[in-house]
Amino acid sequence: MTPRGTRWKGAPWSYEPRPETITVDPEIRARVLERAAGDVVGAVRLLREETGLPLRFSVLLVDAWLAGRPS
Repeated sequence: MTPRGTRWKGAPWSYEPRPETITVDPEIRARVLERAAGDVVGAVRLLREETGLPLRFSVLLVDAWLAGRPS
């Protein structure tokens, strides 16, 4: 099962998830980045609520987006 609002670029069980291996719906990403401008913890929480992604990966993904790395 794929988390809501996401698309895997491979079988999720074949390797450790990395920010570049998943695509999040652009509307969700925009809301998360808007929240991250003032509240990173709230942004991670919003991403988890919107997509169902695990906490650890949500933190990595938000950090990658804030650092400007592609995902």
